[in-house]
Amino acid sequence: LVELVQLEGTQSGLHGAKITGGGSGGTVCVLGAAGQQAEEAFARVLNAYQRETGRQPYVVQGSSQGALEFGYAVLRPVR
Repeated sequence: LVELVQLEGTQSGLHGAKITGGGSGGTVCVLGAAGQQAEEAFARVLNAYQRETGRQPYVVQGSSQGALEFGYAVLRPVR
C-alpha cells in the first residue's frame, strides 16, 4: 500500500503512507488532502491493492480537530 500511494504522487492529493505493526497484520496510515482528487487517488490505490493481493482492504477514515483542539509543541534543538 505504501508503494501504491507513492506511485500516485503528491500531485494526487496523497501526501504519503506509513505501515505500522506489520508483524501482526499491520495497519497503514495514509495522509491525504481533503477533496475529490485525493479521494479518487485513494480509490485507485485500494483497487490496485485488491487486484494485486486478492484481499479487500478494511478502511477506517476520518479526521479530528488535531492541533486546533489539542495544541502543538515546537521542538528546537538544544545547543
